[in-house]
Formats: sequence, C-alpha cells, structure tokens
Amino acid sequence: MLSPERIERLRGYLLEQQATLKQQLVSMADAIQEANVGLGKHMEEDATAAFDQATTLTFRLGHERALA
Repeated sequence: MLSPERIERLRGYLLEQQATLKQQLVSMADAIQEANVGLGKHMEEDATAAFDQATTLTFRLGHERALA
C-alpha cells in the first residue's frame, strides 16, 4: 500500500507532467499554424515543412491522448 506522503509526491509529479504537456500543446498549436506548406521557393523546403508539420501534429495528438 502506498503511504499518503508517497501518494502526494506522485500526485505532484503527475500535475507537473500535466502542466508540461499542456504547455507543449500550446507551442505545438502555434508551430502547426505557422507552417507555410507550399509557399516555399523549392519543393524540398515544402517537403521539409510538411514533414515538420505532420511530426508536430502527431506529437500533439499523443499529448492530447495522454491528458485525456
């Protein structure tokens, strides 16, 4: 059985992780909106931007599931 002190420490840790994930979600939302896919001068730049946007969206969805 967990002691009340241990439960409180774990609760504090989980609340810190929740706050971190929420902050990362805000940052990711900004990054996704700022991506200008298709507006570059070179196809390689567009491909990199699309890849970065997809990666960020994937991480964001994972964080949202972790918070659910």
